[in-house]
Amino acid sequence: MEAGADMIMIDAADVYQKSESPRADIIAKIIGRLGIERTMFEATDPRMSEWFISQYGPKVIIFFWF
Repeated sequence: MEAGADMIMIDAADVYQKSESPRADIIAKIIGRLGIERTMFEATDPRMSEWFISQYGPKVIIFFWF
């Protein structure tokens, strides 16, 4: 953000590393620091997308591909 980016994209698989569920603590810190409107998560699995929406509502930005 300091370099001028409007949004940051994070690969959701990285916050699922070696875990069956997302690292909610890490995700909360990221969103808390950047804001929900400036954070985009790349989800490769529909379960990831569903989790983000259930936790953060329809304003969460998800880039989904399969």
